[in-house]
Amino acid sequence: MYKVLLIDDEPIIRKGLKNIINWQEYGCEVCGEAADGKEGIEKVESLQPDIVFTDIRMPEIDGLEMIRILTEQPRVMKIIILTGFTDFEYVKEALVLGAFDYLVKPTKLEEIKKVTSRAVKELDMIIHTEERAKALKQSFNRYLPKLREKLLYEVMLGITTDSAEIERRTKDLGLEIDQFYLVLVNSHPNDSEKNKSVAQYGILHTFEDMLSDEYVVYSIAVDYCNSAFMITFSEDEMEDRIFTRCHELQQMMMSGLNMSVSLAVSESGQGIEDLLMCYSQCCRAMDYGMLTGSGSFMLFSDIADVVPSRMNIRLQGIGQLIIEGIACGSASATQEHINALRAEIKKQEVIDATVMGILTSIAADIKQQLSGEQYQTHEDMTHEQILDDIKRYADKAIEISMHNSRENMRLVMKKAIEFLEENYQRQITLAEVAGAVFVSPYYISRMFKRETGQTMTEYLNDMRIKNACTLLENVAYKVYQIGEMVGIPDAHYFSRLFKNSTGLTPSEYRNKMT
Repeated sequence: MYKVLLIDDEPIIRKGLKNIINWQEYGCEVCGEAADGKEGIEKVESLQPDIVFTDIRMPEIDGLEMIRILTEQPRVMKIIILTGFTDFEYVKEALVLGAFDYLVKPTKLEEIKKVTSRAVKELDMIIHTEERAKALKQSFNRYLPKLREKLLYEVMLGITTDSAEIERRTKDLGLEIDQFYLVLVNSHPNDSEKNKSVAQYGILHTFEDMLSDEYVVYSIAVDYCNSAFMITFSEDEMEDRIFTRCHELQQMMMSGLNMSVSLAVSESGQGIEDLLMCYSQCCRAMDYGMLTGSGSFMLFSDIADVVPSRMNIRLQGIGQLIIEGIACGSASATQEHINALRAEIKKQEVIDATVMGILTSIAADIKQQLSGEQYQTHEDMTHEQILDDIKRYADKAIEISMHNSRENMRLVMKKAIEFLEENYQRQITLAEVAGAVFVSPYYISRMFKRETGQTMTEYLNDMRIKNACTLLENVAYKVYQIGEMVGIPDAHYFSRLFKNSTGLTPSEYRNKMT
């Protein structure tokens, strides 16, 4: 119920306003009265009304000064002026100050009802807008950790490389990353999918819970066996302390979760764009650690002099990014990494056996992923030929990945539409449809818009109106009953939606068809 405050120095006016209108009809109730502006201000502060009817000329503080004071408050109120003809200049100023409308004494009942109705509609709209904004903010905050993880994942794997885009998204998501270490955690649960999922969940949450008391930690799920953690730190923090905490956590997980856990730690990074380099370091350190068996703890800084040259690490890192780009179905990212690979090769003064081996390994991995076949080379093969093979295999793999993605998308759309057809008679949320087809609400929303040119709500409403048209041909049903039967229980909204869609009201449509 909206609260109404009546302010006028004439008691008969106040009593008349209070009793002449059925305030409950408009979802209102009179919460109080005041005889002048001073008392009115006090009542506003104590009663917090939503609608105020006030005269302008009153003793103590007049209505104009009162309006000036009230409109400075953050609370939303609809102030309606009651005035005589001679107060029009004051009315103009009051409207400038933010008054909602004015009525001229003596006031007709219908005018009071109309202005009350308009004030209530505006208040309804404000509340609806505020609730929607609050819901959107809550939804955004709920998904914020996942959105942050998605960006970090894309930057770490080289899927997103545009500096301007990274900077914009980092700012939008409130990510503050200066100095950090990247920790890559590799686990080895048994082969069951359930155990893999449980293991990764345990690792992610254990690291976050145990380190977040001391540091800002961002977790990134890489795959079932690998999780990455960005541990940010300040200049005065000792790196040995961070490494010790990571080692303690490794030992705790190995004993508490009963699994073999290997850790690799990068050199310090400066800003989010160093994430790609740090990930490459972690991968190299992890590979080196695996030579000593599972359960290793490797710092890249400790092995930088014994692993292959930084140039070769870069080549291997780019090769891994090409594989990841193919796995993600990103043609642009894959092509970008292939171009980066060619550029790195051009920097090499001598293409030695190590470089040829790295290129051959990249081509072999892609062909294996593409067809399950072995990659065959010959003695006279040049690095350019291997690079061409990498490009050819990658293009074919991306083509297959995109085809599979389109097939999956069509299947998801088909199942989503089937769900709507089976459930349009009741209230349906976007999240409910997304859950029924096992995708995110954001994904299903974008898919509907891209595939049908409509939002899911628009598509659903068209489906409801189409079924309503069929039901209207049966005169046994009343119009409001048909609205309920197609999932639109609000009769006024149903009528408006129907007319917007067909150009006719439901009754007009029925008369035309019967």
